[in-house]
Amino acid sequence: MLIMYNLVRLLIRQAAEKHNKDPRLISFLDALQHIIEAAPLMTVDDSAHSQKRNLFWYLLQVIADCDIDRPRRHRINPRVVKVKMSKFKRKNKLHKSEKRNLEQELKIVWANSTATMREAMSMA
Repeated sequence: MLIMYNLVRLLIRQAAEKHNKDPRLISFLDALQHIIEAAPLMTVDDSAHSQKRNLFWYLLQVIADCDIDRPRRHRINPRVVKVKMSKFKRKNKLHKSEKRNLEQELKIVWANSTATMREAMSMA
């Protein structure tokens, strides 16, 4: 799906560049509909390469003519995100300052020493 979305956006951008338009003012859904309608015509054999090229340029013209009915309004306030609600407390500076002394908490067990392994097992 994401690949198709990006391909449609690419065709919209190409059409906008060719016809000196802003790509944000071209309707995605209208352009998608024209691409779907043109797809069967683009699958003709390689002998009609010039016909496909002409059809592609015509498709870009049709896409460039797909104006948005209602352009986007400018934002007055910037977007903001609320803090996600959770059962956990929020992290603060105290959490960042907690440190562990790994030398005291961990003991290295060597694989070739069975005595050390027995000691480690008895501690657990």
